[in-house]
Amino acid sequence: MKIALFKLMSLSVILALALTACRLPGAATPQPPSDPGAAEPTPTEVPAPETLPTGFTDLLEAKIASGEWTLEEGLIILLKLFAGEIQPAEASLGAGVLEAEGAGVLDLAIEYLLIGSDEAAKAEITRLLNLLIPSQAALDQYSIPAEQAGHRPPGAAAPVRQDQECAALWASGFPDSRDPSFRCFMYGEGNVVGQNFRVYYPLEWRDDARLLPYYEGTLDAAAASLDLFRAYGEIRPIYFVFTPRDDAVNATTLATAMWEHFRPGEACPVILYPSMFALSRLQFQQTVAHEVFHCFEAWNLRDQGIGAGYESSKWWVEGAAEYFSNLVYPSTNYEYRFAASFSNRSNTEPLTRMTYENFAFFQFLGNRAGPNGVIAFLRQMPDTPGADRQLAALSAIPGIEDTWEQFARAVFDRTLLDSDGSVANIPASVTTQFTFNEANSATLRGAPFVLARHLVVFSGEKEFAVTATSAGPGRSAARISGTTDAWLPLPATITGCGDVPYLVYTLTTTIGAERAETVSAALTRDNPCDQCVIGQWRSTPESVLGYFRSIIAQTGDGSTSVYVDEVSGAIVAEFRADGTAIGGYDNLVVHQVVTGSGVLGGPAIETDMFISFSGTSTGRYTADGTNIIGSGPGAGIVVTVDTYVNNQFMGTNTIPIRPEDFPAGAPLPTRYTCSATTLTMWPPVTGIPDVHPIEYRRVGR
Repeated sequence: MKIALFKLMSLSVILALALTACRLPGAATPQPPSDPGAAEPTPTEVPAPETLPTGFTDLLEAKIASGEWTLEEGLIILLKLFAGEIQPAEASLGAGVLEAEGAGVLDLAIEYLLIGSDEAAKAEITRLLNLLIPSQAALDQYSIPAEQAGHRPPGAAAPVRQDQECAALWASGFPDSRDPSFRCFMYGEGNVVGQNFRVYYPLEWRDDARLLPYYEGTLDAAAASLDLFRAYGEIRPIYFVFTPRDDAVNATTLATAMWEHFRPGEACPVILYPSMFALSRLQFQQTVAHEVFHCFEAWNLRDQGIGAGYESSKWWVEGAAEYFSNLVYPSTNYEYRFAASFSNRSNTEPLTRMTYENFAFFQFLGNRAGPNGVIAFLRQMPDTPGADRQLAALSAIPGIEDTWEQFARAVFDRTLLDSDGSVANIPASVTTQFTFNEANSATLRGAPFVLARHLVVFSGEKEFAVTATSAGPGRSAARISGTTDAWLPLPATITGCGDVPYLVYTLTTTIGAERAETVSAALTRDNPCDQCVIGQWRSTPESVLGYFRSIIAQTGDGSTSVYVDEVSGAIVAEFRADGTAIGGYDNLVVHQVVTGSGVLGGPAIETDMFISFSGTSTGRYTADGTNIIGSGPGAGIVVTVDTYVNNQFMGTNTIPIRPEDFPAGAPLPTRYTCSATTLTMWPPVTGIPDVHPIEYRRVGR
């Protein structure tokens, strides 16, 4: 009985594996050759989708690099924009920015006050900062608690003089009047473990059902953020201010970790602009949480942030703030507005050149080490300026090479999980493509902390002998593009019915080094492929039943009677133009009946086995019109056996099938015939000369 069962299971598994091979592909999209007649592989630059500058600091940097602005000019222009002294058109912003947070510009402006040399520019920056960030003491002179504001009678307007005075308040820099004759703000407040926070909002909102939810949402977001962040470090007082409505202002929020240099000893300020009202309530609140984390960074990572300076530390200052804001609002996922920018930039730029996009990296770290682990990671960053110091600190972190490769794979595999447990949908665009049409070679390069990936395409209906040579410290691996195959070295032989695209990454975390992978390919032969087999196929029930019965009829040891009673479900297979194939089961269940003599002449024992096959096994194949040859068995198949003895349930055994369960050696060819609608295969079984063919019907192209 055991022998018969084993043969039935193992032969059935071999059936699926003979159809295909050892890895699971997804929907590969073959890329056309860049030059079908070229003798050398020409790298083809695939234009990345154009995106806006990520933020105002990226815009500032680009305009300085182009010579359009000096640093002083750029800072003053942007601060005037935030203050409403100039319109966006006057600021020459072009198409604008992806994220209109002004926090980085404020940090750079305050840093300039500390180290800048242009005294006139410093005076103007000081004037603008005082306009932009009213002190809490000044605000209190013009504010009353929300519960004292009362309600304006329906149809009644505020006194004209008061409205005019409030409108001019920001422009005048909140003049310090000990007994002002008018009030412009209400405020509400809260407290988290003894630390107070206030939210100031215009008095004119008191009866506005459209705007009050933003005030209430800020109170809620501040409390939720501080309550969460206190588990990871110190929290202190903070205050939020809604500016009067001004549609010309092109910013959403201002929060600066540098305020203690500007006004030592004050609570952390967060300025909220009317542009925020375009967000949903949850997006708005996640943005507030982002700003609260900037204050947290100043409270707990002062040396690493303020000491190093925003220009050096912005890669983690913004990336970590995006990650922690998502911890407060895990299902909002507002950070994914930077996913495309991360995809486009990470292929050529190091982690330290990006900002908000780095939410992906900190999400990965957080998933592995938790939020406390992320804070511990940030504490290892340098406390002196210099992008080179940031890279050096990253490179010195123990285990960083493994971490960087695992992060790359999580992005490429799309296995990175969000804080809410969903899969983070981050594309992995490729900007450089090499196409091999005949004998040639190409060198694929990667710089430190760049997620360098390359598309290498081998032309279809040809067989290439491939070698790959690595140089420099780091990691390289490949798999067929668009699949979830295992990451492995490029195979020694590559062929396919259509073009075969491989995604290859070249990663290094060694500063000053380069990872290079030189791929050489020799064209060994033209290898025409039978296009008939390409498509999706499903077995017929009667042919599968005939196949299993033919195997059982030719096995056994004579001591038992073995019979395949029925088969349900199907075997499925798909052959693709790029030379990948997938074979597996759609609820295939084989009912096997084993009858043997009883003990000491007792009644016969009848054993019913319901053998279920699930999973897929995939890999490479060739088809020449007579034989299909796959690359060998692999993981992915699971066999489950439910056993009944004389109608009494005895238990369930589950057996995962592993590649090592099968002997090594060249795969056996599978004879086949093919027509427009029918594929007939005779999967070979060692020791059984005559098997019933399995017939498939075409179910898709």
